[in-house]
Amino acid sequence: MSMIITVFGLVSIVSAALQMLDYISTGKPLMIIGFLVTGTAIILFFLYLIFNERKKKRKLEKR
Repeated sequence: MSMIITVFGLVSIVSAALQMLDYISTGKPLMIIGFLVTGTAIILFFLYLIFNERKKKRKLEKR
């Protein structure tokens, strides 16, 4: 059962990536700007999470 869910998940990810490439290839500035803003926001969010976890680990090590 889990293999079926995994396959559908992988197909969904590939489909989403191809759809994003299709949107970007239209050349419309709004699509490109939206993609860049969204990508930047996701990267900043994950960097925040990583630095927050490191900060917590340092606090625990000092105790």
